[in-house]
Amino acid sequence: MVVLLTGATGFLGKHIMHELAEFDLRIISRTAKIEGVEVVNADITKGVPSDAFEDVEAVIHTAAKVDNWPLDLYAGYYQTNVEATENLVKQALAFDIDRIIYTSSYFALGSTGELVADENWDNPDDFHHPYTKSKYLAGKRIDPLMERYPDRITQLLPTVGLGAGIDNVVIHTLIDYINGRLPGIPGGGNTSMNFVDARDVAIAHRLALDGPTGKYIIGAHNRTLAEFMGMFAERLDIAPPRSLPFWMAKVYAKMLHLTRSPRLTTADIAVSQRNWQYHSDKAKALGYHPRGLDELVETLLKTMVDEKKLSTKGMKRVETYLSRS
Repeated sequence: MVVLLTGATGFLGKHIMHELAEFDLRIISRTAKIEGVEVVNADITKGVPSDAFEDVEAVIHTAAKVDNWPLDLYAGYYQTNVEATENLVKQALAFDIDRIIYTSSYFALGSTGELVADENWDNPDDFHHPYTKSKYLAGKRIDPLMERYPDRITQLLPTVGLGAGIDNVVIHTLIDYINGRLPGIPGGGNTSMNFVDARDVAIAHRLALDGPTGKYIIGAHNRTLAEFMGMFAERLDIAPPRSLPFWMAKVYAKMLHLTRSPRLTTADIAVSQRNWQYHSDKAKALGYHPRGLDELVETLLKTMVDEKKLSTKGMKRVETYLSRS
């Protein structure tokens, strides 16, 4: 099967590309050169050349603007995550591609309050980050196409993916914590998110190539950030992170804005003030069965060592634990 993949050089895309190694892959990228893989050099915001779809049986569209900065240039998010997504899916439909998989995000559905929500949840008045807003709007473009072509389009909505090569706010927080450089976690980390191993998200994409079409939450574990970080504290024998009032966290984030490449933004703080609790029961129809949270934590610790993301102090802590386990 020839599979056309966008976003292969991204954090999640690398895992998907690895999972699909047995397929005949064709990658769309502006500049990337990947050994052993056919690459079509194109910018999805300017259109994909027709020959990219030649002999293609499935398209997986993972490419998205996920940068954390600058927050004020929403047009860039809209152009890539909304307009380019709609255009690519319509182009794939026009070329009679049998299976089209669009990688969205559970953030596109909105925060959940005290509920544990599913794919039908829709909270459009709760978007405080340009990424989450753009993913919501993209979903509103793709949903009607799914209704018109129910046997050809699948929409996957991963939760917070973690693993090798992943670079997001949660990873930054964990690294700073282990390195002893975290001033605290906003609100004590008492709001919930859903965490999933990026390898399981990649597996879900493979399963979706011949599984039943539809919209699926691809997640695993609902935990507060405090609970999740507590699993690292217990293993590394370090004190739980301190609580940072939300107002103080916002001041700290605004100070980081001055760096022009902040690891934490005021929009991230707004997201962290809300619960994002979802379940993935529907995805069982794909054969999706995510791995346990303990395995994910162990993988993250090994990854931090392998990728040399820790300070000398942090590295010693983790290596001491891994040598005992």
